Amino acid sequence: MASLFEVWSLPGAFVFIICLTVNWTEYVSSRVPKPYLDEFFHVPQAQKYCEGDYSWDPKITTPPGLYDQLAQP
Repeated sequence: MASLFEVWSLPGAFVFIICLTVNWTEYVSSRVPKPYLDEFFHVPQAQKYCEGDYSWDPKITTPPGLYDQLAQP
């Protein structure tokens, strides 16, 4: 029979990570409430993509999928 620690260690770790993530997100959002750095360019570009407009914003220098293609062996 599994010990209490063995049964609850994984769910406990998940809860801890979720709480840590939520707290960190709230902390950062309270310190930086407005769009930061390249969000001024990427958010409108993502909104265009969701509307089916696949035109390219020349202010964004990294084409979509570049990092994914570079990560392939």
